[in-house]
Amino acid sequence: FVDVLYFYSTCEKNKMRKENIFEKSMWFIFLFFICGIVVYGIWKKNNSTNDEIKNQIQFPIRNFTLINQYGNEVAKNNFKNKITIVDFIFTNCSGTCPMMTGKMLEFFQMFKYEDNVKFLSISIDPKNDTPQKFLEYASQYGVGPKHQGNDSTKWQFLTGDRKYIYDLSLKDFKLAFDIDTTQADYILHSQKFILLNPNAEIIGYYDSEDENKMKELYFTIKKFLIQNK
Repeated sequence: FVDVLYFYSTCEKNKMRKENIFEKSMWFIFLFFICGIVVYGIWKKNNSTNDEIKNQIQFPIRNFTLINQYGNEVAKNNFKNKITIVDFIFTNCSGTCPMMTGKMLEFFQMFKYEDNVKFLSISIDPKNDTPQKFLEYASQYGVGPKHQGNDSTKWQFLTGDRKYIYDLSLKDFKLAFDIDTTQADYILHSQKFILLNPNAEIIGYYDSEDENKMKELYFTIKKFLIQNK
């Protein structure tokens, strides 16, 4: 009788052991399947991001040289291997410029600690917008040299020769403007932000007054950052 009980107990243990092995195997297969789905999802997302980026416009711009708010020369090559948001403004503007600079400031705060994101505001009234004037303007918006962290050139304000900048705006950045002669020094200009890729090529225009376009700009920058991590 003892032998029978022992035999029965041994059979039960073997049965339980086999059941445990089977359960563990099934859990392993299930986890492997879930991991496969996750990996595929990440791969598909990254490839989708790459395709979207490849399908964007790509307009080259000339090699330019302008002066920033610190009185230093800045060239196109300074923005290579970076993602750069560009706008054209002037400090005496009482129309769209304060709104544009405010919007740009929001993006600056969002990407303040992203080393690969730069900001660039170019004056269309360089006669009045001296480096000192731009330095004061930047400080008014809380982006003076003390507020830009370790990189005081994260957001640069550029000025230079008036004809040179007008030519750059029209021929390279494809942005029209006009001087309203009925109002003293009033300049009609685009309120769009321009996005440059790491090759310093134009890949998009975004209306700063359009919230949907601002969201699109944000997510486009995020995609570039993900791709280049």
